[in-house]
Amino acid sequence: MLEDRQEELARILPQVRHIHARVGYTQGPQVPDVRKKMYRDIVAVHLTLWQQWINLNKSKSCLTITTEFGPPPYLISSGNRERDNERQWQQNLWMKRYLSRHLIT
Repeated sequence: MLEDRQEELARILPQVRHIHARVGYTQGPQVPDVRKKMYRDIVAVHLTLWQQWINLNKSKSCLTITTEFGPPPYLISSGNRERDNERQWQQNLWMKRYLSRHLIT
């Protein structure tokens, strides 16, 4: 969750021009479903970091974000490939809308 890496982040974030907006957590590289209420606090921690990144780079001409909720093994598989693909797609769309509503550029 990077709370012990604030000094490194302060040094690195001004150099970053692109981020992958995947929400990791202490149990793994990606929360099982970013849309679930139980992960909202974790999403908020990431949002704060991404907003900090934007604030540090407002003078740059272009910053980009990729919503990146990946397939299995990042996504906990249901055993049904079509269902997993749709769930992955929906999480990426949800994150796109969430970032559009909550990040201040």
